[in-house]
Amino acid sequence: MKRSRQKTKVIPYSLLLLPLFLLLVNSCRKTEYRTVDSPAYIRIFNSLNIPVNVVNKDDPASFLCLFIDPEFDENGHPIGGLMEGDFLDVRARYASPNPTHVGVSNSPYNPEFPGKELYPTAPILNGYDLTNWAQISSGKRRFLFMHRPRNTEPFAELNPNMVSVCIDTTINLAEGEIYTMHVLLENFEKKTTTLYARQESFHKQPFADTAAYVNFYNLSSEGFWSSPYKGIGDRGTSMEAGIPDIVNVFFSHVSTTENENGQEVHAYIPGYTKNYIGTLTRDLSGTRVTPYYGFPIFMREGETIHTKSWQFLQFFSPSMRGLEQSFRQGNTNYPPRVDIRQHYNFYNEYVYLELTDNPRPESNVNMRTPVERLTLPNLLLNVHSGRNNPQTFGSVSSIEYINGFVYLTTIQRTFPAPIYE
Repeated sequence: MKRSRQKTKVIPYSLLLLPLFLLLVNSCRKTEYRTVDSPAYIRIFNSLNIPVNVVNKDDPASFLCLFIDPEFDENGHPIGGLMEGDFLDVRARYASPNPTHVGVSNSPYNPEFPGKELYPTAPILNGYDLTNWAQISSGKRRFLFMHRPRNTEPFAELNPNMVSVCIDTTINLAEGEIYTMHVLLENFEKKTTTLYARQESFHKQPFADTAAYVNFYNLSSEGFWSSPYKGIGDRGTSMEAGIPDIVNVFFSHVSTTENENGQEVHAYIPGYTKNYIGTLTRDLSGTRVTPYYGFPIFMREGETIHTKSWQFLQFFSPSMRGLEQSFRQGNTNYPPRVDIRQHYNFYNEYVYLELTDNPRPESNVNMRTPVERLTLPNLLLNVHSGRNNPQTFGSVSSIEYINGFVYLTTIQRTFPAPIYE
C-alpha cells in the first residue's frame, strides 16, 4: 500500500517580506494634516446665559446646534452643511488657552465651537497658539443656529417639531483673520438674539513678551440693567446685580509673599494701585476691538522666573467719580479686602473681581449681602517650561461681562516645552 505524501505549499520570500515592507513605508510616510484653502479662523460661544426662572421657563432652551452653510431636506429642515456643531452649551466661565475640551469628557455637551468638534484648527500665528479656533474657508458664510432640547440625542434624530431657529445670518470672513463670536440675547425684554462677531487684532499688535495684556467688553442685552429681573447673575457676589451700561475700570496689582510665621501676605505693588485704565461701555456691534491694558510680570523678590502676584479689578459707576481712591478696604495682610458695610451702601454702583490662582473665601459674611469674592484665573500663566517648573508667562486676555456674569478668555504665547529630568 502506497503511502500518500501531503503536498506542502511554498510561499515565495517576496510575499513574506511584503507586510514588513508596507509597515516600513507607512511608518516613514509624512503625516498629512488637514488644511483649508484661504482660511479664516473662528471660535464661537453660546452666551445665552439667562438662568431658567418662572418668567422664561417656556422659552426655547439655551442649547444649540450650529450649521455653517447649511443644507436642507425637502421640508426645509437642516441636515448638514460645510461645518456642524451639535450640543452647543452655554459657555464656561473660563476659556482656557489650551484645547481642554477634546478627550477629557464623556459628555457630548460642548462649551464652545470648535471645542470637542474635530475640525482643522488654526496654526500658531505670530507666536500665538490658536488651536481653540477652527479653520474655515474665507468669504461669505451663512451661520444657522437652531434651538434644540437639552438632551444627548443627536440633532438629526430629533423630531423637527422639537427644534426652532435661533439665528440665521451671513458674515463675510476675511482670509487670514481671527474671529471671536457670541450668540447673544440682543434685547432682554423682546428676547431677540444676534450673532456678535469680533475681528481680533492681538496677533497684529507689538506686544512685549515680558508683559501681560487684557481688554474688556460689556456684551449685555439692551434693557438688562433696567429690568426688574436683572439680579440673576453671580449670586452671592458683588456682581449679583450686574454693572451699569457705563462704568470706569480701575486695576490693581497685588504681590504675594510670606511673613516670618509662614502666613501669606498680600500687598499692593507701588505704582500699580487703583490705576484708572478706561471706561467700559455696553456695545454689541462687534465693530471694534477695545484697547488693551498692559502690565509687567511682577517677579517675586530674589526670583527671575516665577511670581505669585495677582490682579484686582474694580468697576465704579460714573456717579461714584472722585470716591475711587478713598474707598475703604483692606487690612495688614490683605489690603484688597473689601469693606462689607461700605460695599452694601453702594450696591449696584460698585463691583470688584479678583484674578488669582488661589481664590480665598470671604469670612463673616451675611449671605444676604452680595459681597462674596468673585474670582477668575490669573492673567499670568504659571506653567512647566524647559527645566523651570513653574515659570511665569504673560498672556493676552479678554474679560467679557454678559448679563450679570463675567467670563475670561485667555490666549497663550508659545513657550519652550517642558523638560523632565
